Amino acid sequence: KTIKLWSLDTNAILATLTVGSAISSFSGYQYKNMACLVSGDEDGSIKFWNLVQHKLITEFEGDGYPVFATTTYEFDEGVCLACGRFSGNIELWK
Repeated sequence: KTIKLWSLDTNAILATLTVGSAISSFSGYQYKNMACLVSGDEDGSIKFWNLVQHKLITEFEGDGYPVFATTTYEFDEGVCLACGRFSGNIELWK
């Protein structure tokens, strides 16, 4: 499974990011002048991507249930991620 990054100017593929299982949720955010993406997968993993360098920053395993919603919030001390899972749980990552 993959995430493809496209140029809006040229309609060309800039990069292809490889993920482990089907993506069920994603959201973009800006952190310290770095464009980032967080993806939630059906296998329950949450991945943080650097969209400028086209690489994985880090990955969290969570409780193993599929992720159906992700959102981020930036504040003075960093970025907080909230994700909703099919287990009925909401997880907050800081």
